[in-house]
Amino acid sequence: MTKTLFIIISLAILHCSFAQQIRFRFAAGDRAATIYPFTHAFDNKLYPVIQTGFEYQYYEKNRFCLNQSLVFHYNYHPYLGYDFGIFSEASGSYKFKKPFYIQLNLGVGYLGELPADKTYKLNGNGEYIEVRPLHSMVSTSLSLMIGYEFENGFSIFSSYQYAIEFPYNRIVGILPTDYLLLGMKVKLVKNMKNEKP
Repeated sequence: MTKTLFIIISLAILHCSFAQQIRFRFAAGDRAATIYPFTHAFDNKLYPVIQTGFEYQYYEKNRFCLNQSLVFHYNYHPYLGYDFGIFSEASGSYKFKKPFYIQLNLGVGYLGELPADKTYKLNGNGEYIEVRPLHSMVSTSLSLMIGYEFENGFSIFSSYQYAIEFPYNRIVGILPTDYLLLGMKVKLVKNMKNEKP
């Protein structure tokens, strides 16, 4: 746990030191395990997802921007369990004539899962005791974001994210997952490096 916190703090400091802009990002939505991308939009089941973190902009020219994000993730699935994790996304965005923009994100990170069902383990006394094993995975993702930015820098967006989680278990090695999200961004730091004295 200490090493994880150290890595998180180090990444946050590294991002802040090079960023031209910093935005706080929050999104909530729905998750489902699927085989093919873009098939969950027709599912009527709701499995809540929350993603929050910071987006750091490094480069901007001719309406094109390069960003890096540090995102904390949580979701609940009644059959799979509780997922929580942290990941980083590299992204490129293009601003149309205000106020619309489109953004493509490529992410990788850590995902931990606590199973929803009770799990039992045989102890040294020959008795079965209840345990809550933490299952660790690698998560890679690709997402498409469409947003609307207001004059004050506040923006709202919708996002479709397709993720691959592995190793899931001994039977299912790779678990494809998609997310439908609605969210907002709040600008915390302006373009300080581009401001004229």
